[in-house]
Amino acid sequence: MRKRFSYLCFLLLPAGLLSACNNSAGSPADAAAPSPSTGVTGSGSDLYYQYDLNGGSRLMKMDGSMKMYLAANGKVRMEMHMGMDVDANGKQLKERLPIILLGNSDNPTETIDLDDSAKTLTRNHVDTAALASSGMKIQSTVTKAGEDNILGFHCVHAKIISSHSIGAFYKQIDTIDLWKSNDVPVQPAFRHWMDQYQARSNGFLYSPEIDAQLKQMGCEGMFVKMITHSKESAMTMALTKVEKKDLASGLFEIPSGYKEIKDN
Repeated sequence: MRKRFSYLCFLLLPAGLLSACNNSAGSPADAAAPSPSTGVTGSGSDLYYQYDLNGGSRLMKMDGSMKMYLAANGKVRMEMHMGMDVDANGKQLKERLPIILLGNSDNPTETIDLDDSAKTLTRNHVDTAALASSGMKIQSTVTKAGEDNILGFHCVHAKIISSHSIGAFYKQIDTIDLWKSNDVPVQPAFRHWMDQYQARSNGFLYSPEIDAQLKQMGCEGMFVKMITHSKESAMTMALTKVEKKDLASGLFEIPSGYKEIKDN
């Protein structure tokens, strides 16, 4: 279960959050400097983002937060905090340890999953060939739904409706409401990672031609809010904080003594 959720986080990270490779705000230096009117606080060469998330299905409720740390040298750390374990009566049992992923712009198709409870690490890789070999077909349409201001960032809102199918055995229709903004700052070191990863990963979310259509309607830049919903489940992720900081280098390193688990 942890492996599947970690892989989902890995897909959502650059595919949704880091699709700012198409930022049209100007040069890399310009893109890294926030507009004075936006909701960016603090100072420093690194960036910290926080997203709140909630949703679930008939069988499971999910709420928590995602914390993302981007270092100016191209390293990234993402933490998924998923609330508390509860019993059948809703009594809190224990706090869940966060899912921690490390990445590097020099290797855009890999992240490292750290399991603090077991002191282990697992390397995750995007495998678009596996999606193709599964027989999954995706057909999508996108429309511009409007423009909004979120946290002081000007956002373009798009609605993507996709049909996922595998022959006659599986079919699901889902909707993604997506808000993106070129006002949200991101370091130049991540542009190469974004370019490489977006080309590989968005095929898991919607059909390939949608990326160009989103850019044409101005829905590009950093992900600010996303609502995904289908007949079975729904989830909302929304940006709540952007801070400029000088982050400790240890945040982006594998802790001493962790054992690598090979995923066969």
